[in-house]
Amino acid sequence: MQALSAEQLGAQPKYVQKYIAELERRIIYLRGQLDAARSGPADSNVRIRHSGDEPDQRLGKGTTVTFDMKQLNVSAPAGQRRLSDGRITVRHNSPVSLEIMGTGENGPGVLHVVPGSSNVIKVRLGEW
Repeated sequence: MQALSAEQLGAQPKYVQKYIAELERRIIYLRGQLDAARSGPADSNVRIRHSGDEPDQRLGKGTTVTFDMKQLNVSAPAGQRRLSDGRITVRHNSPVSLEIMGTGENGPGVLHVVPGSSNVIKVRLGEW
């Protein structure tokens, strides 16, 4: 759909011109609201990145982030193993630390922390 030129808009009835002007004002307003929501609170200490092209989105101070995960039931016999639901919750409740909690389908999930390179770890749910 193409925007109307000034000439085409002027040829429309007045009620159409008013309606289009109102829609344009609404678009400007909603874009402002979207930008404000994306930027988040200025004092935020939790941010997410959707992709490499977009700036980080601020989520607020002390925000809790939950990741839905799957965990493999390795204690079951080999033919009966299945993935069960779990989640890893990360809370930034202190200026100097993070709290990471695992929750499994049937109670607490065991967190496995696997070292990566010098400043990277992998956290996953599992069993002992």
